[in-house]
Amino acid sequence: MANSLRILLVDDDSTIREPLADLLVDQGYRVYEAANGRDALNLLDNIPRPDLILLDIFMPVMDGFEFRRNQLANERLSEIPVIVMSADPRVAEKKERTQARDYFRKPLNVSSLLGSLTTSLTMC
Repeated sequence: MANSLRILLVDDDSTIREPLADLLVDQGYRVYEAANGRDALNLLDNIPRPDLILLDIFMPVMDGFEFRRNQLANERLSEIPVIVMSADPRVAEKKERTQARDYFRKPLNVSSLLGSLTTSLTMC
């Protein structure tokens, strides 16, 4: 059951982040939220290690690319799987560039995203 699994949701757009967080909580996940990559890195120092990170690419302060470089360089965080989200039509390229497990174009197809979460989290 998902109720023991933790997800870090990183997205600067609160109109996407907050409803998605609510949906994930309703699905039984424990959700932590950050508005940019810098906040996410700081949060990772203060929360239990998440099982998965949902990561937007284009954000102020620190974007998803820089976040991933920092995450992958940190031995404690590098193995946390990431699913990339972006409104950019070239989001598949972002998946490769960030070494993400999966990717989704915004607006999100919630059913597909939940399916990917289930698959990704069972691989952990």
